[in-house]
Amino acid sequence: MSKNTVDYEALLPNIPYEDAPIPKRIHQIFLGKPADQLPDAMKENVQYMCRINPDWEYHLWSEEDIDSFILGHYNKEILRYFRMISPDYRAAQADFLRYLIVYSLGGVYLDIKSSMERPLDEILLPSDRNIIYHWNNDVEAATRASDTTLIYPEIASLTASFIRASSSPAQGILSSEP
Repeated sequence: MSKNTVDYEALLPNIPYEDAPIPKRIHQIFLGKPADQLPDAMKENVQYMCRINPDWEYHLWSEEDIDSFILGHYNKEILRYFRMISPDYRAAQADFLRYLIVYSLGGVYLDIKSSMERPLDEILLPSDRNIIYHWNNDVEAATRASDTTLIYPEIASLTASFIRASSSPAQGILSSEP
């Protein structure tokens, strides 16, 4: 490896793969405003999802959680890469953060505007280990669509790829310094 080449996978903690069901954790991310400013329709959706998934832990990740989460599970270098993503591109920040969250904690990630029609225990099988799913744009009610990404923590190469993409400025999304 040359002096200028970064081993992005080495930046990630080594989390051993466990052949276990997807952890019963639901993650959503709301950036740009404090979590207490979540719009009412989204608050109602969160309550609905918690109500139909009573045995699942729910976490809404917000701006206030970023530094402590990344520094607690990763390191200053990963936080620096996160900060390189311009705040003008909150979706890109949320993408980066969701990979970090699911890689270290496991569970189910849903976009903040997403919901579900059935409980996760009716959808996921005990044999499921990782699932990536995207929403069907033909569905009329976006709040009931499944813009869902379900992943179990064995995604080191995917997370490293995202970090690698964040290491150099591109298309105005990233800045050279956080």
